[in-house]
Amino acid sequence: MKCGCSQPADSVITCKRGPTLAVHATRAAMCATCPERRADNSLGTCEISGRAVVLHLNGEPCGLGRHPDAGGRVKWLGVLWRGVPFPLRLALQVRWPRRNPWRLPGCGCLDRLKAWVERKP
Repeated sequence: MKCGCSQPADSVITCKRGPTLAVHATRAAMCATCPERRADNSLGTCEISGRAVVLHLNGEPCGLGRHPDAGGRVKWLGVLWRGVPFPLRLALQVRWPRRNPWRLPGCGCLDRLKAWVERKP
């Protein structure tokens, strides 16, 4: 399977007023895989903050710190990943098989490992 880290991100659309579409997609995927998510699978209200999930998608910080940083890296399980972590992409594929989590920005690789591989000649 090709990683895609070096590929240009064609899904990145810069908005005039806020984050890019890629940031929104990453935040939405991280909210959809949140362990504190409501049992009825609705994305209406965040169980941690008690505020609307839409507000978190538009820039409010995640209560668990799972939203991407400026470089598109996500901290999950104490490790930085490039985009939505690969194990969570698998979970998204199982939960919503008709959607395509592989088109999310980034590749889901471990950031340090990918940086090490990119430094190799």
